Amino acid sequence: RFHIFSEDRKRLCDYSGQLKEVPDFTMPDTAALVARTIDNGSVTFLMQDDIIQLSESDSEIKHPGVMNSWLGIPLRNQGGIYGVMEFFSIVPSGVITVEDVEILRYVSNQTALVIDYKRSVESLIESETRFRSLVEQSADGIAIIDKQGTLLEWNASLAEIVELPASNAIGRKFWEIYAELKGRSSGSDVSAEEFRDGFFKMVNRLNTEKPYIGEETLSFDNGVEKIFQVSLFFINYRENVSIGAFVRDITNQKIY
Repeated sequence: RFHIFSEDRKRLCDYSGQLKEVPDFTMPDTAALVARTIDNGSVTFLMQDDIIQLSESDSEIKHPGVMNSWLGIPLRNQGGIYGVMEFFSIVPSGVITVEDVEILRYVSNQTALVIDYKRSVESLIESETRFRSLVEQSADGIAIIDKQGTLLEWNASLAEIVELPASNAIGRKFWEIYAELKGRSSGSDVSAEEFRDGFFKMVNRLNTEKPYIGEETLSFDNGVEKIFQVSLFFINYRENVSIGAFVRDITNQKIY
């Protein structure tokens, strides 16, 4: 069975299952042996007599009962020990041997790699879920653009405040979208190429300076003119450096 630290490293989570093939068998209480293995940071291999002696000198260690041998192997990753894999044998089964220890150490190391990978994937999924929730529920418009200028994200709030749905934005170049919004605002055609060089100059500026914060005014088909505060900054997203944009409608603040 496995004992894995919780994310806050304040609890050990027991990943054991019920040994249904052993009638009337109660899982041994090995919590103190697991803790001892974590404290020592090394493999702990004990026979029944060893456990009995330890239980006589340490009240935390329980009498082994029908357990005739016990092996605890620390599970490690780059952050240190994050759990323990334990093996034990019970009467009348044969005891764990010294030869078994090396085999089980190898099994534990391979298992540790699998567990560590699984936890990394789960952590990534959790982070992605939090990020997705932020993007989708934010009252501000949020866009993410890769360094080649392609729109990767365009949330519902941004679609609403600039009156352009995500389906018409994601996958297109930033300067094409900007030219479309400016052209719609001015009532005349605007060349996207005018803004292409400006985008890459802005990327270089963000490389060397603080995030950009500015204002943009756009007019819409219904004759309404809106003023937006636009914040641009670098972010790490899906292992790539991208550009994040927050867009906030500040029209009422400017008027009143």
